[in-house]
Amino acid sequence: ILLDAGLAFGTGRAPSTFGCLQAIDDLCRIRPPRTMLDMGTGSGVLAMAAAKAGARAVLAADIDPVATEVTRNNVKLNGLSQRIAAITASKPDDPRLTAAGPYELVVANILAGPLCHMATGLASLVAANGYLVLSGLLAREERLIVARYRSTGLTLARRIPREGWHTLVFRRRA
Repeated sequence: ILLDAGLAFGTGRAPSTFGCLQAIDDLCRIRPPRTMLDMGTGSGVLAMAAAKAGARAVLAADIDPVATEVTRNNVKLNGLSQRIAAITASKPDDPRLTAAGPYELVVANILAGPLCHMATGLASLVAANGYLVLSGLLAREERLIVARYRSTGLTLARRIPREGWHTLVFRRRA
């Protein structure tokens, strides 16, 4: 992946990003998703990794218009414009996100506070038998996130700890 993070978050080197990359790689090896949402895309590194691992249609969304532009530039640089679209959106209930959903894979590498706030919205975007990958969580925040997302009907399938940060993989059963 060729990457210029510019003013956007996401070089792929943070422990939380590494956990997401590991989860995406593992899930794509089992069955690449037809549809994916990268919520809080930053530089677009996770969206591009998923597309390169086989995801067919990826929507990359970020609250920051600068990050959206950085993602678009990185997507072009990597020749992935046919598979990844980037938009500026701040909430999971944005009509453009819901219209393109549900998604077989949703990834959000943000922070615990926003992830708690968006739990119902993010969970509603996950298709039956789909996965939700959450990261940007300190180890001490995991219990709160697990409880919040279990209350939406998702099941914790895996945790990936790395350098005090945790990545959580949830699944929506059919």
